[in-house]
Amino acid sequence: MSRIASSHLTTTSATGPASSRAILVRTRSTRLLRRGVPKSFPREDIKTRPSSRANGVETTTRVALEPTAHTGAVLALAVIPPDPATDRPLLVMSTSMDGTAATWRIHEDGTIDANDEDGAMVLVERLEPSDGSTPWWCVDTADDGSTVYVGTHARDARALRFDGRRIVQPPRRRRRDDPLNGAGRVENHTGWVRALARLNEGDTLWGFSTACNYVRVWRDVGDGVLVDANELNIFTGDILALRATSSGKNRLFAGVADGTVRGWDVQPAGDANEPPTISPLHPDDLTPASSHPGRVASLVTVGGDEFLVSGCHGGVMRSWDVADLTPRGRVVDAHGPTGSKVRCIVNARGGDAVDCYSGGDDGWVRAWAVDAGSGEIGEVVDRSFRAVDEGSGGVRAIAHLRGGSLVVGDDRGVLSAWRAA
Repeated sequence: MSRIASSHLTTTSATGPASSRAILVRTRSTRLLRRGVPKSFPREDIKTRPSSRANGVETTTRVALEPTAHTGAVLALAVIPPDPATDRPLLVMSTSMDGTAATWRIHEDGTIDANDEDGAMVLVERLEPSDGSTPWWCVDTADDGSTVYVGTHARDARALRFDGRRIVQPPRRRRRDDPLNGAGRVENHTGWVRALARLNEGDTLWGFSTACNYVRVWRDVGDGVLVDANELNIFTGDILALRATSSGKNRLFAGVADGTVRGWDVQPAGDANEPPTISPLHPDDLTPASSHPGRVASLVTVGGDEFLVSGCHGGVMRSWDVADLTPRGRVVDAHGPTGSKVRCIVNARGGDAVDCYSGGDDGWVRAWAVDAGSGEIGEVVDRSFRAVDEGSGGVRAIAHLRGGSLVVGDDRGVLSAWRAA
């Protein structure tokens, strides 16, 4: 196994559903369709203007700012869990339009403390690939953090492994004695790989990566070796976002540039060496009507993977039933009255009142609760906050940590860390 830095890479080393009683929810009754205000959200708690304060008390505090984290827009953030066996701390990985990636050490319990002796967010490693693969458009991690998957400008999806705290890359070329014909990357994409998703089926990890209107299906057989298995063509529109879930319902979802959200049922073949059978949830609807007024660039599942939430460049957020893509809630102008783009959405797993956070061109991180019964979406006002100064750009990526803290990346390449009060 060869270290990335040995050839093309220069490294720089440096040391559940919300309770309606506990949250404040903003809904725009003239814009939130279906029933307007979710029934489980009491109307007396609804605020009409977003604020980062509740009753005059700041509820989200910035505890770290890295103004020179990157020199180009942040493209993706991913949380890498700690590993006591290798002394790897809790990390956040960032990628950027400037062609670099970096890992940052975060407090072990998943919270961010500005009083940490070494600071709230400390650079561990900076990666500067020179092989033409950057920018790395998207990042995903295995559940144990041992492998990081990236989608590249070089039209491949590749696996990166950790050697202690350092990132290494499996061999690019296939081993002659490998009966699975595997390699450290899946190369036969039709364009830049802009989105990734994973689906765990028992001990088998299936991966999905997309370029243009094709999804490639592959399997991680261990040690960062990926085996190409299949491809899926969605007929129209470039795919900008992917999300997979295996919580009782094996599903794959795609956010598409034509404004649609597509879904597939994924059924294992029973043999780990055979690719799963992938069938559209609506087989007779090959060209569904646009469900969004803009490019659907972000997807996330919430509520124990019962609902899918999508966001688009037209400023609309929608929620869907994971089982069959039945539409549920809809919020227009989710990031302000001018239709600012919704750039990213992240799951707030373990959050007490928030199901997901979104980042937009208005510079805000907005918190959302999805009603467990109706699937309606409402903003949790006292958890929303401005992350980028007005007129200084928008939010491009968000990482949510176990303790409820957030890391935010913006258009300027700045990273900031935030802690909920």
